[in-house]
Amino acid sequence: MYTLVTGDDALVVHELTIGGVAQDVTGLTIKSRLIGKNCRTPLTEEIINSAVSAGADWGSGVVAVIVPGTETVDISPALHPTVLLETQVNDGTYDKTWFAEIELVKGTIS
Repeated sequence: MYTLVTGDDALVVHELTIGGVAQDVTGLTIKSRLIGKNCRTPLTEEIINSAVSAGADWGSGVVAVIVPGTETVDISPALHPTVLLETQVNDGTYDKTWFAEIELVKGTIS
């Protein structure tokens, strides 16, 4: 599980696989956002992902999601200790969605 410090910019690498097989997502539209564990509560705005982000390898199903600290600064880890990173890929016809658990913590360094 990835740990994200609220208010910090974060790079979350999300591997997109089906049945253990990496999905080639080259050239497709990929959006992500943090949501509550109930899968109903959006906690951030949608993030449009880029194939050129550091750590991304879309041909191997690896998406590097950059979550801006401005999107997480107001999320309470006391209310949401664990959230989900929802990543949706659209191939022009269908949407496919993956989830990854993220632990939220509040930083102590100011």
